[in-house]
Amino acid sequence: MSTPTPAETGCPVLAENAVALSGPRFHTDPIGLYEDMRREHGPVVSVELPGGFPAWLVIGYRELHQVTSDPDLFPRDVGLWNQWPHIPADWPLLPMIGQRQASVYYTVGEPHRRHASMVSEALASVDAFELRRHAEQLSDELIDGFCGRGEADLVADFAGPLPVRCSCSPASSASRTRKVVSWRTC
Repeated sequence: MSTPTPAETGCPVLAENAVALSGPRFHTDPIGLYEDMRREHGPVVSVELPGGFPAWLVIGYRELHQVTSDPDLFPRDVGLWNQWPHIPADWPLLPMIGQRQASVYYTVGEPHRRHASMVSEALASVDAFELRRHAEQLSDELIDGFCGRGEADLVADFAGPLPVRCSCSPASSASRTRKVVSWRTC
């Protein structure tokens, strides 16, 4: 796979300033890499994806909030990426970002408004106080499940299962929820 130049791709990212999001350091010291990126580049970083493809990585909280809350300026439709004409069929990131998905997260315009209205209607019937009470109860149960071990994988033991279990009916018991829903298979 040859690395395209910025002139070939039409992207303003200068390859000599881009941080590679691959290679040994990305896999062995990602925390250090991100700390260096924040210190050296600020909240928005010129990066190079595997295969030499230029992109921007937003790592600042305020900037990420801006990007994720302005769908007109920053649409989530992956089909709009200007690098698609240069992406080979065997690109390693293709399975993760290579297909348009018909969901509220990845649609724009009228399809997004239609999906969002369905979600909004469903959430309108949720009692926020009951949901909070339920989330706190489930959080306590999950924490109780690993606190005696003295260590935890916060994603596998807490952050992964909590939203799925919270989305189950608050009327269902935690033990029944565990039997019916395995968050890892959702």
